[in-house]
Amino acid sequence: MPITAKLDEIGKPAWIALIILGFMAWWPLGLSVLAFTIWSGRMGCGYYGGQDRWLREEPARQLIDETDAQRRRFFENAFGVDWSDPLEYHITVNTGRLGPLAVDLVTLLAARHWSSR
Repeated sequence: MPITAKLDEIGKPAWIALIILGFMAWWPLGLSVLAFTIWSGRMGCGYYGGQDRWLREEPARQLIDETDAQRRRFFENAFGVDWSDPLEYHITVNTGRLGPLAVDLVTLLAARHWSSR
């Protein structure tokens, strides 16, 4: 397992400790570790900072559950419908399973079907 993966498992405190130790050992080393952590988004800033790409599985699941609950409340309050009810949608295509070309195929077939009527 690479050192970055081990530090990612521990989280931000490990990266901060590494930055401090790097500065204590030799300031260019600390500066390079600081630049790496900011650029890679491990400190929640920089190029990848807003994407939460370093979340572990359990925090990611909690974030998804919280977001789903917010969406559910919004749809119930704004439209008076259950957002998870499949009858509220005209069509749902799982592109993660079928691939993005499936959307094009379904759209083409639906257009042909409805234009023939």
